Amino acid sequence: AAVVQGRDSADALSMLRPDMDVAAAQPDLPRAALQVAVASLVVPWSAPWPFPVSPVVSPLATPRNLFLQTPCPVATLYRYCRLRNQRRLWEEPMAATVTTDGPKPVLDKPLMRYGRRTLERLAPGAEPAQYRILGISPLTPHIGAEISGVDLSRPLDEATAEELRQALLEWKVIFFRGQTGLEPQHHLDLAAVWGPPEVNPFFPKSETVGVSRLAKDAMAVGNENIWHSDHSFMAAPALGSVLRSVEVPAAGGDTMWADMGAAYDNLSDEMKARVEGLTAVHDWVPSWGSTMTEEQIAHFRESLPPVEHPVVVRHPRSGRKLLYVNEPFTTRIVGLSDAESRELLDELVLQARVPEFQVRFHWEQDSVAIWDNIATQHYAISDYYPQRRVMERIAVAGVPLS
Repeated sequence: AAVVQGRDSADALSMLRPDMDVAAAQPDLPRAALQVAVASLVVPWSAPWPFPVSPVVSPLATPRNLFLQTPCPVATLYRYCRLRNQRRLWEEPMAATVTTDGPKPVLDKPLMRYGRRTLERLAPGAEPAQYRILGISPLTPHIGAEISGVDLSRPLDEATAEELRQALLEWKVIFFRGQTGLEPQHHLDLAAVWGPPEVNPFFPKSETVGVSRLAKDAMAVGNENIWHSDHSFMAAPALGSVLRSVEVPAAGGDTMWADMGAAYDNLSDEMKARVEGLTAVHDWVPSWGSTMTEEQIAHFRESLPPVEHPVVVRHPRSGRKLLYVNEPFTTRIVGLSDAESRELLDELVLQARVPEFQVRFHWEQDSVAIWDNIATQHYAISDYYPQRRVMERIAVAGVPLS
């Protein structure tokens, strides 16, 4: 309400108290103004819609994702949002009272901490690879490296291909710059180093089978800005992805990756014991299905039912333990009550957001990124609107996880 009245944000935040009755506090303000005021307090941190106009919801911007995506600076407001996390704030009548009853919000827990973290590049017992063809320039000590010494538009011999496979296994995501002249067939040949392509049924198609063209501009806003793992809603999730830049904005449009081995390693011993042996349901409907009709959902549901994966998986090649849950696709944990499942998932998905687990890549024209889709999650930063950003992606078919 203070925001609507033109007061500064500090004044607005000071008005929120755990026991306040929102409607009684500002009886002369219309309900819509109160709704915009509540939204405006969090929009500057995680806006999926233009502020301060009416919200436009992207497929991945569910209310729960919106309010969990960034720590809300007001505990009372966050509790209120948690109570309404299955409904759209601006479509529902405002509750008269903000309550503090119920489970403690996950962001009140000490998830962030100071000091050293466990950051291992390799699985236990593994030795660093020796590279005789490729140049390796690490971007962090444990995730992400730029690769030199290879022209991806030329045929790759087996020795080079094996070094590429080893580099990806070791660094989880590898980057190439200045790859001019890369055609769709070169792109497919590169992806084939790891396996056959896997089509995302929800992505726009390009002229080449297996290649998805992702074009964003003023009319098609980037909505992949949520931590996720590609195709986790499939029984055999994509092993990896190969993404190349076709057109990049003058500024912005970076992508971030998080090391989910580090995310698991840094769980407390108590949490590791708690999640050991648990499985979780992964489903595309809450995200991709949010903009579909019931008929469209039924059509895709025939070939894409909900699937289950372990909460902690072992990497298919290295055997390293990895945390395997993500916000848009992991819907619940099997065998737990709804409340227990939600509380645990809310805490686990936050692990991808720890900066020490991450690497960030700034795209240039003719850049290529290849990532291990089981060992990492990624986040496409959507800060370049209304500039144009065009990427082409191939996903590599995977195997069932254990």
